[in-house]
Amino acid sequence: MRLDDIEMAHQTFSAPAALQVGGSAPIRIVIAEPQWLVRKGLVAVVEKIDACECVGEAAMGAQALEAVLRLRPTLLLLSLGIAEPGCTEVIKALRQISDTPKILVLSQPRAEASAREALRAGCDGFIDKEQSGEALEQAMHEVLAGRPFLDPQVSRRLLMNADEGAERGDSLLDVLTKRERSVFIHIADGHTNRSAGEALHISAKTVEKHRALVMQKLKLRSALDLRMLALDLGLIERPTFDANVHNAVGHRIARVLT
Repeated sequence: MRLDDIEMAHQTFSAPAALQVGGSAPIRIVIAEPQWLVRKGLVAVVEKIDACECVGEAAMGAQALEAVLRLRPTLLLLSLGIAEPGCTEVIKALRQISDTPKILVLSQPRAEASAREALRAGCDGFIDKEQSGEALEQAMHEVLAGRPFLDPQVSRRLLMNADEGAERGDSLLDVLTKRERSVFIHIADGHTNRSAGEALHISAKTVEKHRALVMQKLKLRSALDLRMLALDLGLIERPTFDANVHNAVGHRIARVLT
């Protein structure tokens, strides 16, 4: 499937229905995973989550692209091991069209190089396939709420393989002003433009301006890419998974729907 075909096909669809007040519109999910047993397990987990439904499955990259265009999901669960085309190519293709669903990548051990490529391509989150259903539910909620999610196990493996990070850190940040560095750290640490502005005593619009300059100067494509770089350079603490967060997931998904 060529990118021209993707764009042409997409033009035949109207924009996906927004999540409506009161949860009347379910969270539509497409699962793209090459291994049949793993895929069916993911379907079973997703179907048990309130307000979520699996509307499509794919075993190859081309099938994932077709399913997204045809079914207009809210979220794509995309395996890092997908092929024909691969995970990174699928993400890049979807980022070239409008109304792209949130993309949560399912990672795997010993695939750090591919994980970095997917991050740079613009996925919304990463979670290790070995995590629990509760952890997957938390990750889904975070990306649906517009917040980047990086599984602590994935980030740990990436950091362990980022031997050049410390060496390039100082010189890399030399291109930023003092204010841009402050904004960079606050946004990477999960602050919104508004909360970062309140902490730095500047307006949200000023934060947005500095944020855009940071992304441009550091050649970053997404908030998750920004967060990954900050973790690489040791500017923010590594994330930890809070097992107690599952108790509040239902309430938080309800807030996403309102």
